[in-house]
Amino acid sequence: MRLSEIKKGFWGYKKEGVSQYIAELEAEAQAKLQQKDEELKRAEAAAKERADQLEEALRALKEENEALRAEQASIADALIRAQKYAEQIRKEADEFEQEAYARVQAGVDRQRQELEEYAAAADTLKEQLHALLKDTLGKTEDIRRELNILHDKGPNSNLVDITSVQETGVN
Repeated sequence: MRLSEIKKGFWGYKKEGVSQYIAELEAEAQAKLQQKDEELKRAEAAAKERADQLEEALRALKEENEALRAEQASIADALIRAQKYAEQIRKEADEFEQEAYARVQAGVDRQRQELEEYAAAADTLKEQLHALLKDTLGKTEDIRRELNILHDKGPNSNLVDITSVQETGVN
């Protein structure tokens, strides 16, 4: 109903029409209020649902954050252990290198000593051979002189003339 639809009497609007108009306005206002109340309840329910979702997401993020912190601590611990292990390996490698160097140096020293002993033995053998050759050459020279003497005593003898030491190439 509209204000223009209310019946008029002699002294103004009729009381029934005004009451009916007011009742309709109240009903409309009540309906709008209920509608707004329902919309507000739906909005509150949606807000509560959204708040619950956000709280759940926040809980999930907190759990994830805790898991990441634990993982970070685990990674840090693993990194520290890896660094200690690497240091231990370096230390062991240095010790192994020093031991290997000492073994190699001992082997080199032993071989050098053996070579020096072989060189000394070779020098001794060389001196002995030289002395033997000198002695042999001396005896050969003596034999040659005696042969020459015998050759001189017997002019037609069948003795073979021994060539000199220089022609044979023996020193």
